[in-house]
Amino acid sequence: MKKILIGMMLAAAGCATTDVATPAAPAPEKPAAVEAAKPEAPKPAEAKKPETPKPEAPKPAAEAKKPEPPKPVEAKKPEPPKDQKIMDIRPDASAKTGATSVEWEKKNDAALKATVNDAKIKELLQGGEPAAKALLAEVKPNFQTDPMKACLIAGTSQCVMKPGFEPARATWTKALLNAAAAAKTPDATCYFLDQLRWCGTADQADAVLKLAAAQPDGEVKKFAKMVASEISGEQQKLFMK
Repeated sequence: MKKILIGMMLAAAGCATTDVATPAAPAPEKPAAVEAAKPEAPKPAEAKKPETPKPEAPKPAAEAKKPEPPKPVEAKKPEPPKDQKIMDIRPDASAKTGATSVEWEKKNDAALKATVNDAKIKELLQGGEPAAKALLAEVKPNFQTDPMKACLIAGTSQCVMKPGFEPARATWTKALLNAAAAAKTPDATCYFLDQLRWCGTADQADAVLKLAAAQPDGEVKKFAKMVASEISGEQQKLFMK
């Protein structure tokens, strides 16, 4: 240590020294080796979670189609006998289903004149109530009446309104009223009531109203009331006003 101090002093004075050792300069520090950057290990790809399908909202069930009510089967109208293709007293008379009343009348003109005339009708009415009842019994339900019988009934209803037939008229209209009350089908009831419209008398109006009240069929009931109004003279009074 002492030598070092002396050497430093001599150096400061400009003297060379031979025996004093100069301290060696410190060796330069080795630069720190740059550590090579280690490549980062690739991160494992994260497995994509499968999407859970969203449950679809249940579709509303289709409204059940209501079954249509069965259509009522229209009753087939009975056909007249093959030898009687005429619809002269049917409300839906048609030339398509048979001869018209005019055609039938022309074809049977001779037979009509021989059957439906005043002399024949007068002879019939002389048989009284039994004869009238027997003729009206020829009226068949469902418009199956023989046309010749129907013409004879209509001719009798007209004939009894002539002068000199007053007693026969009372017998005939009474038979018509009884037949209407005993009829089994609406069409037959209306047939007899229709005859009364022409030859019935005012004193029978109450009996026709009673008949109307007893009818289960509404349309027959209305028709009977109309007949009662006509034969009582009420209908005529309305027209006279």
